Amino acid sequence: MCHCHRVNDRVIRDVARQGAQDADEVGAACGAGTGCGGCRPAIEGLITSTRASEGVASLPMICAPEPGV
Repeated sequence: MCHCHRVNDRVIRDVARQGAQDADEVGAACGAGTGCGGCRPAIEGLITSTRASEGVASLPMICAPEPGV
């Protein structure tokens, strides 16, 4: 998965199960995706699929209302 830091998909899935919601959080936890960055799209995909298979949805994006609305 992450060749720069020798992190495989099992580690990334474990980090996602522990609550990581994006590639930055995975990188902070295990280093994956913090080298060249080429694996970041795959990391994001693993997070999405792992959280979906575990029945955990990603947090919704919360937007502030426009002024005057």
